[in-house]
Amino acid sequence: NNTKFINSNSDALDLDFSNGNLNNLIFTNINSDGVDTSGSSVSINKVEFTNIKDKAISAGEKSLLNISNVNINHSGVGLASKDSSLIKGKKIKISNSILTDLLVINKKSYYEGGKMDLTNMNLESKITSMVQLGSEATVNGNKLESYIIDTNKLYKSTMMR
Repeated sequence: NNTKFINSNSDALDLDFSNGNLNNLIFTNINSDGVDTSGSSVSINKVEFTNIKDKAISAGEKSLLNISNVNINHSGVGLASKDSSLIKGKKIKISNSILTDLLVINKKSYYEGGKMDLTNMNLESKITSMVQLGSEATVNGNKLESYIIDTNKLYKSTMMR
């Protein structure tokens, strides 16, 4: 609680096979991911992200994230759900993303696509999304369109290297 992560050269908080709650945190000037999870079950509440080079919040490898009251400003990607992970979220504001606000993909072939279900989203500006075929995302009850995404090309050609 009330912890600040500032000027990190790598992922600020990397949670592998973890369970827990993240409350009242601030992430600023992070050169990779703000929060990166793998095989984890985590609740994230009242967290601010500013100037995140890669993903503000990344769920991977069957992670389950419950997110509420989160503000993300100026990140490569706001929220990412990959590889059989599920992000459930409410009261989230995402602004000034470089690549996309929402990324829902299958990166590793031995997993299925990611899932995302977001409600009470602050839609002051249009939400941008990249949802790969085989993945699912809904925002305020509306299913987002999915399409073919070459994840190898995506990771080689963007800041997510």
